[in-house]
Amino acid sequence: RVCGADLPVQAIFVKQVDFERFVRALDVFSPHTESSVKLQLLFNMYDLDGDGFVGQRDLRFVFGRLVGQGCTRAQLDAMVMSAMTLWDNNDDGKLSIAEFASFVDRDDLSARMTIHLD
Repeated sequence: RVCGADLPVQAIFVKQVDFERFVRALDVFSPHTESSVKLQLLFNMYDLDGDGFVGQRDLRFVFGRLVGQGCTRAQLDAMVMSAMTLWDNNDDGKLSIAEFASFVDRDDLSARMTIHLD
């Protein structure tokens, strides 16, 4: 599974990445990179099981990491169900990249996922 510029998400958890792969991975943060590539990277960060969708288990894990110990399991489940109700347009219990993109502000995404080295 490719995360942005050919760096698998799983590589985040390895202890060593060669320099060339590291630089290619950073390419996604260039001001010249299309917002669709940045969106794909963000989507891949949520699609933890790599099935091409953001499912409820994926969201529960990501939301749990974002809020830490501040929520109970029931509160996390309620957050996941709210997100699915809002964004799962075809009611299949998972978010496609198109559904995911519908709630991502592309301008904000591009601004937040760009590193200027001027």
